[in-house]
Amino acid sequence: MYEKGKISIITPTYNRAKTLHRVFESLEKQTYKNFEWIIIDDGSTDETKVLVDTWSKEVDYIRYVYQPNAGKHIAVNRALVMATGEYTTTVDSDDEIREDAFQILIDAWNEIPEKDRKKYKNVTAKCYDPQTGKPIGASLPGGGQLDCSSLDARYIYKMNYERWGMTRTEVAIQYKSKEIGGKFYPETIMQDLCARKYIERYIDVPLRGYYRDAGNALTKNKINKENFYLWTHNINDNMDYFKYDPKSFIKSYIGITMTGFANGYKLSHMIKNINRPLDKAITLFFAPVGLVVFWIENR
Repeated sequence: MYEKGKISIITPTYNRAKTLHRVFESLEKQTYKNFEWIIIDDGSTDETKVLVDTWSKEVDYIRYVYQPNAGKHIAVNRALVMATGEYTTTVDSDDEIREDAFQILIDAWNEIPEKDRKKYKNVTAKCYDPQTGKPIGASLPGGGQLDCSSLDARYIYKMNYERWGMTRTEVAIQYKSKEIGGKFYPETIMQDLCARKYIERYIDVPLRGYYRDAGNALTKNKINKENFYLWTHNINDNMDYFKYDPKSFIKSYIGITMTGFANGYKLSHMIKNINRPLDKAITLFFAPVGLVVFWIENR
């Protein structure tokens, strides 16, 4: 059983000793104190462990695990199994959050009628630019609060910007990432599958400082090869949303071949991963565009 009201904060990290202090300093300032911090060190070779050992002498809420470098998705899966809180949230190793972030999320969750909570998976807030303090993304429709699936949020309400919140742990575990080869599995895929069953409460409050500068990027690759899974998922599983956002699906058709070529796949292998004959034909139609984009990005 999970501890009621407790939040398990998950931070996967890899050689981020220079930025991890942002998370620790944010947690120390939180007005809501019922949390644990699970740090999964994904094979760091810098001073991360020394730093965490120092903090662990000061506070009692840190749980640190080192693992050989396996990828963020595997690190998060490991932390989910360890979580003891009723809720989980992922705070990346270069993030900061407002001092009242957890209290606001808990209060928003408690505003959902208890009889309805089983159909919700998340309370989701906005992010802000730490340099300017300005919120990222447009204001929510409907007076600052919206209840819908993450698929509706993305395709119907055009909420295509970074967001952050907390999830019921029992739901998060049901929809853990697949542990594939490689260092990355698009978390959007499992979120979309979850969205077919659960909705979220979106609140128009910026709580997480999201650093977008190149120096904080976790990957420097021009083409993320593992996004091949994301593009094929969009075409195979989300086509009922095509009418709301045709451009994103055209991008997916192109993305399949772009990332397929980046992975060294044969065109026949790419097409084999598409379910419907019409979508196979459209993917073939856009294959020359995908090849050109792949060539441009890898010059």
